[in-house]
Amino acid sequence: MNLRENIIIPAILSGMLISGLWGDYVLARPVSTNKTVRMRTSDGPELYTVWDKIPAENGLERYVATKKIDLVSKPHGLNVVKTIYPGYRIKGISCVVYTTPSKHAIEVTRKTRVLKAYGRYENQQDYVTLYPGDHLYLVMYVGEGYYYALYRSQLLSVPSCIENLDGYQNPWAKYIGEQTDKALGADFWMCYRTDDGTVGWSTGLYGVEPEWLYNSHRKYGR
Repeated sequence: MNLRENIIIPAILSGMLISGLWGDYVLARPVSTNKTVRMRTSDGPELYTVWDKIPAENGLERYVATKKIDLVSKPHGLNVVKTIYPGYRIKGISCVVYTTPSKHAIEVTRKTRVLKAYGRYENQQDYVTLYPGDHLYLVMYVGEGYYYALYRSQLLSVPSCIENLDGYQNPWAKYIGEQTDKALGADFWMCYRTDDGTVGWSTGLYGVEPEWLYNSHRKYGR
């Protein structure tokens, strides 16, 4: 093993933080069945953190608890700051996704033009052209068939149609990372504010429904 294989390349992008530490506070905006292919861990960061982007189509909104939930002081924390019960309404104010891009490499198989993660469709400078043989590292699924991926320290929004990862036809890339599914094994935490101002964290969207969906279920039945 050479020296390069033992180096982990950190990357800090706008709004992103690479860290092995769990923060105590809400920070300001800062199905593969193929065989595992060995990749140099130095090609993709071991830990990458995305703030305020839910790994799904919806964004931060108001929620209603459908189960008992213990809100803790920080992601992976043990200090319970408040326990809420079914029917309690809370507001999503932040979220964080911890992911390991070095496990989720893809290789481009045909020329493809993609948008930077926080780019604007009308701005031509926000697009990046990928070519066959380029390697990217998937960060997280963001809904509607799209992923965030790292490419040369840039965070891109890339489409589905990835061979060995989803069932879409006419793939533009192939997945060559470790066996996984669409969720990529990301560690997702939500931060909520309760009506009395208490702020706490909970795993993903466990035990909650968006308020509008909850109200719809109550009005029309499930």
